[in-house]
Amino acid sequence: MSSASTLIGVPAVDRRMAPVPKGSSVVFVNDPGVDATPFLYQAAREHVARGGPVVFVGLDRPPNAVAMRLRAFGLDARAPKLVIVDGYSSGLGLDFGARHVIPDPYDPASLAMEIERLSTLYPNAFLAVDSLSTLVDRAADPERAARDLPRIVAAFRRFPVSATVVTAWPYEGGTAPFTSAFDGVVQVSGLQGRRATTGHAFRVERAGWRANGSDEAVAFVVREPEGVLEYIPKILVTGPFHAGKSTFVNAVSDTSISVNRLDTTVALDHGTVTMDGFTTEVFGTPGQARFDPLLGMLAGQAMGVVLVVESSRHYSLKRARAMLEESGTQHLPIVVAANRQDPSNALSPEEIARELALGDDVPVVPIDVSDPIACRALLRRLFRNVRGVVT
Repeated sequence: MSSASTLIGVPAVDRRMAPVPKGSSVVFVNDPGVDATPFLYQAAREHVARGGPVVFVGLDRPPNAVAMRLRAFGLDARAPKLVIVDGYSSGLGLDFGARHVIPDPYDPASLAMEIERLSTLYPNAFLAVDSLSTLVDRAADPERAARDLPRIVAAFRRFPVSATVVTAWPYEGGTAPFTSAFDGVVQVSGLQGRRATTGHAFRVERAGWRANGSDEAVAFVVREPEGVLEYIPKILVTGPFHAGKSTFVNAVSDTSISVNRLDTTVALDHGTVTMDGFTTEVFGTPGQARFDPLLGMLAGQAMGVVLVVESSRHYSLKRARAMLEESGTQHLPIVVAANRQDPSNALSPEEIARELALGDDVPVVPIDVSDPIACRALLRRLFRNVRGVVT
């Protein structure tokens, strides 16, 4: 990455927006009821972790509440590189003893002037402003507030990178008057099921330094202290009897559970995995043919497949291919885990690839499925071809 570019600090977003030119400002536009501030908390933590200063302006809550939320996401408010600016208390006649205070948090010009001043004190900082909507909603004249926003955004651009949040309340004219001045716009919304919100997603609507717009809605979850994690609902781990599926699920997962009898899986293995800004659920299937009627059900909503085979059991490869077809997952992204490469009669990965005939784009990886590091490396290969999208 060049010295003229930087990151937001949220891996799931940076994968779609980085590198961000220095001086860029990004706004997260969230649906009412969907909290977008975790994007800011995580970004602040990551910038401090990389050794950069952070200026965090709290318009929506007092500085002690800002500090508590930052702490929940792993950033100690006492960190020497962190500056919390009080843009809340003076409007209520309160004083929390903050080093920097917005004199009149009801006046957009007051915010702009203070940010301009802060940019001279902390020129290399990441700037986060927790809610521009609060500023707009406080203003006696929202139209004037909208007119003042270009000056505020110009002040934001004095920092290497900045980010803020606007809630998509039903303003007259929508949110466009409040977002058009920003270099990047990320929509944050709820995923609607038939009767209720079933999750959350973000979409990069605009990034002025890249091709505008994106049709990709990226499902995410928020976990403390990790922050915003790209969510892949399900990875299926399947393969023949005694290939090593349960061992793989247990090795790769942060937490896991198996339903088995006499050391044989009779229902499923389930685990959760969090790494590299992703989180996913992994489900291992039974390998015996009598459980095949369950395969389609267990494969529902799967977005990728780890096919585990035992390299020395040549006869089981036909069964492995049949299990993909039975579960209806043969067209999903697949990585083959070629377990137990040590026996003298073990097929090589190239021979296994020919026997399975799954296509040149399906990697066959030699692996010991009891090795957590190797299992996670294999899962990373699958993640490259899987997108956490729920439609």
